[in-house]
Amino acid sequence: MVTSEQIESTAILLLVMANIFFLLLYQPLKQADLWEPTKAFGVTIPNWSYQKSIRAFWQKREQVDPQLRKTIYCYLFCAIGCFILSLILLAVSLVLLPVK
Repeated sequence: MVTSEQIESTAILLLVMANIFFLLLYQPLKQADLWEPTKAFGVTIPNWSYQKSIRAFWQKREQVDPQLRKTIYCYLFCAIGCFILSLILLAVSLVLLPVK
């Protein structure tokens, strides 16, 4: 029988993997000249710009090199998939909690 702790550990591992995939996504976006730094409180923060960069990628994806585009798709979908799976596993672990 799978315990709640094992499911939670797997969910945390999937969250870490999602973050690693998002970190790996930085380099292909930078190579495709799609990386756009974010301004927050008047300061340019270069590592918080995933939302603008991914939006720029979706708008210009036909102009991106096909191999680079495959890499971006892979990292993006793996990161989102790991994140969604971790949320599902956390919800399942809540159901398995013992009720007192």
